[in-house]
Amino acid sequence: MEHNEALERAMATVPASALRTINALDGLSVFTGKAVSWLYIPMVAALVFEVVMRYAFHAPTIWSMDVAVTLYAINFMISSPYCLQSGGHIRMDFFYNNWSVRRKATMDLIMYILFYFPVHVVFLYVGFEFFWESFTTGERSIMSPWMPLLWPMKIAIPISLVIMLTQGVSEVIKCWFRRKTGENLWSTEEVLEDETTQVAGN
Repeated sequence: MEHNEALERAMATVPASALRTINALDGLSVFTGKAVSWLYIPMVAALVFEVVMRYAFHAPTIWSMDVAVTLYAINFMISSPYCLQSGGHIRMDFFYNNWSVRRKATMDLIMYILFYFPVHVVFLYVGFEFFWESFTTGERSIMSPWMPLLWPMKIAIPISLVIMLTQGVSEVIKCWFRRKTGENLWSTEEVLEDETTQVAGN
């Protein structure tokens, strides 16, 4: 109870403008992540269709694997910001878990500023050129007899990186206020602990 009250007091010190920014940027990542998750349905359908045609009718297709790979690649890339927002990415927890909230937030801020943003900006520049060349030349895969266009898959690269950058802004704001208040605000760990407590109580 005291811990929850401390979190509420700390959250009350966060300006409304910062909360609106975090909610908007997090909302974009969550929306796009959940939206592309629907691509698993046609992906699985294509694979099932291939299996049925190959083994039941001895008539394998030339397109189903390409469709499945393309849909999986798009899903994987565009859902990455959602993974960051929900705390799903792997980090070196051996030392990190033993640090205080302020020390964690300080280290995260340094990593975001020195590495995360510069690397993602470079990747965005390269990724957009990668997509644009594919789009303007009508590049097709030479690894498949179907020879599908590649730009529908490659456009997911710059889209993913733009959303990763906006989510990075949200994470930096969160880190700033965690460092300022010393409380684990917006932590996915807190959400998981609360859910576990509720389940145990029931």
